Amino acid sequence: MVVPGQGMVDWLQESLSVLMGADGVVANVHFWHPSEFVLKSAGMTRSSVQSWEPPALQWTVLEYLSTMESAGERPPPGYVEATRKVSYARRVAELF
Repeated sequence: MVVPGQGMVDWLQESLSVLMGADGVVANVHFWHPSEFVLKSAGMTRSSVQSWEPPALQWTVLEYLSTMESAGERPPPGYVEATRKVSYARRVAELF
């Protein structure tokens, strides 16, 4: 399963164990974050793609968001109000 974060993993494991009844055993279920899933499905390893790492990806995200704003497109909620645009881009990059 592809999940956005560790909190969702914990919730899904607990919910699935409740659904399984008295035994409540959930085994052999792998949870991927979106970037891990993309790498796995493309047959790549994390070491082969450094541009997906948040420190590198934040600059791509920042450039994209800045381009959206200057082109008159509506950027994601919170971007225009953010006083620290690089920090905002870093948080977005860490989601993937």
